[in-house]
Amino acid sequence: MAMPPPVPPEVFSQARAAFAAAPRPPASRVSDWDRVRAVLDDILAKRAEGWSYAEIRSALVETVGFKGTIGTLYSYVNRLSAERRATARAGVRKARDRAPGP
Repeated sequence: MAMPPPVPPEVFSQARAAFAAAPRPPASRVSDWDRVRAVLDDILAKRAEGWSYAEIRSALVETVGFKGTIGTLYSYVNRLSAERRATARAGVRKARDRAPGP
């Protein structure tokens, strides 16, 4: 089996120069959790229209760069929805506690 020809040294020097000049990636990357939170209302609306989690995941991959699995998406939607319900209940309790009595 023949060895491939050696790589010319200028290829390495060009690659090294390109790497040295590469900008640092942004420090604050958007997590899948934040992506789902940002479009949660739209996800819930699509679920109400009959979309499956697989269909929603495919759309999220294409539109917002979601990288998680269907299971991750399902988990995030359920946890964010529960968090929202708990916040709403807490707000109702606070309002009820502040209301003047009879």
